Order: sequence, then C-alpha cells, then structure tokens
Amino acid sequence: MMKRQVHYIAGLIATLLLAGCHPCVYEDLSDCPQGVDFGFYVQSPCAAEPSYPSEIRQARLFAFDEQGRLVREIPVPELKLSKDFLLRTDYYRVGKSDFIVWAGSDLSLLDFGSFTPGSTTKEQMIVSLKRQAESFAGLIPPIYIGRPDKGPLTQEDRSALGTFYDRVDIRLDQITNRLRITLAGLDPEHKYSVRVEDSNSKYHIDGTFAPDTRFSYLPEDLAMEGRTVTATIDVMRLAKGRHALLIVTDTTDGKVILRKNLVEELLISEDGDAKSRPYSLECDHLFDIRIDFKLDLDKGNYVAVTAIINKWNVVFRDVTLG
Repeated sequence: MMKRQVHYIAGLIATLLLAGCHPCVYEDLSDCPQGVDFGFYVQSPCAAEPSYPSEIRQARLFAFDEQGRLVREIPVPELKLSKDFLLRTDYYRVGKSDFIVWAGSDLSLLDFGSFTPGSTTKEQMIVSLKRQAESFAGLIPPIYIGRPDKGPLTQEDRSALGTFYDRVDIRLDQITNRLRITLAGLDPEHKYSVRVEDSNSKYHIDGTFAPDTRFSYLPEDLAMEGRTVTATIDVMRLAKGRHALLIVTDTTDGKVILRKNLVEELLISEDGDAKSRPYSLECDHLFDIRIDFKLDLDKGNYVAVTAIINKWNVVFRDVTLG
C-alpha cells in the first residue's frame, strides 16, 4: 500500500513538472510563463455555426494598450484553423490590452506601413492594398479582419499563480468581394472593357475606411465570346454612400455603355422586391452579376433590359444608357 502511494505521489509530481510551474512544486513562481491563447473563427451574421476556412493561413496580430498605442506585433506562424486550434503566445502585460488581426491566405498584397511600438497609435496605422497610381489589376485572395469577441483583455499580476494563459477568441470578418460579371447582347464586332471604380484601398488598422483617392479595379480574365463578355473582378470592402461604380466601355468607339452605382443601384438596390433579395453585403462576398443589353436602333444607345444578381432580379428605373 505504501509503495502504491509513493508511486502515485511521484507520478503527480512528474505531471506537474511537465505541465509547467505550479505552487505545489515551486516556491518562487515569478519566472513561470504567462501568456494568451488566441482562437480564430469565421461566422457571418447569417451563419448559425462558426467555420474554420483552410484558406486562412497567414495573420498579422497587433496588441494595443489602454491609450490605443501599439504595444507590439505578436508573431504568428502558419495557421491551421479548427475548432480546437489555439495560437499560444507569450503576450503578458498587466493592464488592459486590445488586439486587432488581419488574416488571409496571402497578405503580400497589403502594405502595413511602418510603426513603432510604444508610440504609434491605432489611428496612425494604415493598411493599404498595393496598387498602381490609378488601378489594381488581378485577383485578391480573401482578406479578413478580427477583434476580440469580449473586447479588451484585462491581465492582472498573476505571478503567484504559476503558469497561466488567458483565452481570447477572435471572429474574423471578410472584407473582400468577388464579382463574376456576365454582359450579354453586345455587338460581337466591338471590344469592351469592364472596371469597378472606388476609393477603398486604404484602411485604419481596425478596418475602417481611411482617406483615399479613386482608382479602378481591372479584371484579370476579361473574355468575349459571341455577343457575351465575361469578367471576374475582386474588390475590397463595399459600403453604402461611397459611390462605387461599375463601368462598361465600348472601346471600339470609346463610348461608356454602362455606368451604375455598384452598391445602391445593383447589389442592394431598393427598387423592386428588395425584401426577397437572397444575400447581403454583410453575409455574402461572391456575386454573380448578369446584365442583358439590347440595342435601341432609333437612339443608337444600348439599353440594359434585365439584371440578375445571385438569382435575384434587379429593377432598372432608367434603362437608357450611354
């Protein structure tokens, strides 16, 4: 019986030693590790359950103090999100800390600028899409921004507790959108260009819009077959009141045949049966847009007769274009 107790106590001590610092084993716990375990997930306002996209492999994680000053950037190795995944870090700072993360499959298209821990504030940190002066051409892998579910984390002096890791869960919200555009009924003898014009390439570190100039998103895969033009355009965050434009130009004669507000007149148009719209900007980020044209021979203008987005019919009040 005595041998069994000795073996039990020895096993318990070994377990505690392997698990880290513990007051039952160490008298001085001041050097025991402290930190934060971060969990990440995606869940739109329309989703019933969280998801863990495998495409999210990279992240830039920043910590800020009570005054909104940058404490430091927390290193993040390659991510493999799952329900059980936790990013263990050595972040420990007595007081309140806020965290902001940018994540995705490839963050190389973003410029995070320069920053100095201890002095740079949230308002001074700008994240920009790397674009040319007046355009961005190509596809953008999905990009996400996240903040702690429960707000800033308060860490107290826990040196007497031994090893201790706080838990912070962060919901990631996607800010990129893909537009798969089909334009039917055009002149097969002409050539066309398609672009989206906006001013949404710059953001404060928290994901809010920063001052920017207007530029054009250009497709990487513009094609024409018969009377139909197809193009895929990836854009950053879309919102009401920013006058994002979908512009189609007949480059053969230099005439703009379509100039529509992408958000208010197309994606979330209030004309027609808006209540039946099966998507929203908050919950959806892939939009199949089909616009059918006919040529008004009397006026020489193209007329958009129908528009369908994700199987929802858009109503045009003014259908004469040009």
